[in-house]
Amino acid sequence: MSTLAEQAVARTPRRFALRFRGMSDRAIAWLFITPSVLLLLAINIFPLLWTIQLSFTNYRANRPNAPIRYIGLDNYRNILTDTEVWHAMQATAHFVLWSIALELALGFGLALLINRRFRGHSFWTTIILLPMMLSPAVVGNFWTFLLQPQIGLFNSAIAVLTGVNPSSFQMIGDVALAPWSIIMVDTWMWTPYVMLICLAGLRSIPDYIYEAAEVDRASPWRKFWSITLPMVMPFLMLAILFRAIENFKMFDMVNLLTSGGPGSTTEVASITLKREAFEKWRTGYSSALAIILFVTVFGAANIYVKAPAHSVAEPSRWSKATASFIVASYAIITILPLLWIFLTGFKTPPDSIAYPPKILFEPSVEGYVNLFTTRSRQTPEFLASLPPPQTWYERLVRSRNMVIGGPSKVVPRFVNSLVIGFSSTFLAVCFGTIAAYAFSRFRVPLADDLLFFILSTRMMPPIAVAIPIYLMFRNLGLTDTKLGMILLYTAVNVSLAVWLLKGFMDEIPREYEEAAMVDGYTRLQAFFKVVLPQATTGIAATAIFCLIFAWNEYAFAVLLTSGDAQTMPPFIPFIIGEGGQDWPAVAAATTLFFIPILCFTILLRRHLLRGITFGAVRK
Repeated sequence: MSTLAEQAVARTPRRFALRFRGMSDRAIAWLFITPSVLLLLAINIFPLLWTIQLSFTNYRANRPNAPIRYIGLDNYRNILTDTEVWHAMQATAHFVLWSIALELALGFGLALLINRRFRGHSFWTTIILLPMMLSPAVVGNFWTFLLQPQIGLFNSAIAVLTGVNPSSFQMIGDVALAPWSIIMVDTWMWTPYVMLICLAGLRSIPDYIYEAAEVDRASPWRKFWSITLPMVMPFLMLAILFRAIENFKMFDMVNLLTSGGPGSTTEVASITLKREAFEKWRTGYSSALAIILFVTVFGAANIYVKAPAHSVAEPSRWSKATASFIVASYAIITILPLLWIFLTGFKTPPDSIAYPPKILFEPSVEGYVNLFTTRSRQTPEFLASLPPPQTWYERLVRSRNMVIGGPSKVVPRFVNSLVIGFSSTFLAVCFGTIAAYAFSRFRVPLADDLLFFILSTRMMPPIAVAIPIYLMFRNLGLTDTKLGMILLYTAVNVSLAVWLLKGFMDEIPREYEEAAMVDGYTRLQAFFKVVLPQATTGIAATAIFCLIFAWNEYAFAVLLTSGDAQTMPPFIPFIIGEGGQDWPAVAAATTLFFIPILCFTILLRRHLLRGITFGAVRK
């Protein structure tokens, strides 16, 4: 009896085994697949069908009792002749093409350098990965601060490097520069993602190919053009596909960074859709636009690519040193905005908006006090009539001629993020694991079509399905509830979980299960006691990506919650102090919100490379 089979025998409850002994493989397959399919049908497909129906009507969601009139293809005809829509599509195309080009160039270049495995490459890789762990909404909001003409870090850095007056240009206020500001911020945030995919591709190239090229005395450029680039091309196409889909759906970062302005210069398609659906309340018209966007993204989903994996050749000591210097320099530049966010959290409000920006300042925890409390300004006479402050933070608030009114809403919002993020991740990974096992091990009718259906639900722009989901949640009483958001985030993540975990399940040898089943144990016992322990790496990698989405999601949260179930991403951008946004409090909230996902990612960082390529890169 094999060791794995013996472990399965020892750890399996006999009552559990007897209960499921009579189930066929076909029954188990559908038992495992059905939960994911039903969830996707309820949360994704039903709203999509509802959107299609609404697109042929004049329905307005703010007039639920008004008569609904069927108008045929009028909405689609109006969209195709709407100059605002065409302008939004042009802005989207400009954003998608340039951001992908820059991310691909930088990501592939960094991957080539990191693949040389110089000393400290793991540390610098971790630093470079940090921006992609942030919420796009929080990134967009704080970059509005970094790009301010006088008080922003970016303009001041340009002034130091070039001698240009920092007040002479406005990145987000200038018609010519605003489109490039969203491209720059997106490139800063998502280049690490492209880098990971490219790094996986480089580590998939067999070393004997480079050894053969060395024997033939091929030059480094010849090896790059004849070996590296052709063999990494499937991974480059995968990176282009993923980023094109995500950037075409982009809403949160652009909405918080420029709100589509100045004018409509940066109004991408998702911003136009949100304006039509939730500001003008043209539900039928916006539903037709949502279908057009979905069909566009759905078409791109047909370009799915994957590739096998191995290792790479050993680079020279000189090339390692050069790679180390370039990667470290890029990592330092990457982390500067994050360090500025952290430092701003320890500034006073006046110091945070000082001109020029203060690098040296007297640390203060006023931002954290403002984050966790509500305050009101009082007259000196009223303050003199109060008893002496009892705590250090009361004394700090009194020094600003203010009194504490009570706790702020940050703790409930943070708890909501924890509950919704981790609960939806747990459910998505559970459903994804059993569905992936079924697709990997059993002959499921129309398996390829079913898998593509599951993947396609991930391609829907959030705003495209937000309209019917909003209507459905309103009718079911799930609006602004934790249960509603958990179900929604689970449905969005389960498609990703199935595809990630299927790659890992395919790698686990079937002989392990067969050995346990020969010894008298059922398919279910073999799954729970043999396969699951072997799939731990894949489950961990999947959990990382599911949690990153659920933790940072903004579009659904801002449209479907406002109080009891609101999470941190829609809460942080609207932390207001006297005279405007309280940047130290915003920075403090951003720092605290970043810590859990940072810790979770660092603990499971070694699984990221395999997870991002569906298990293609082996342990």
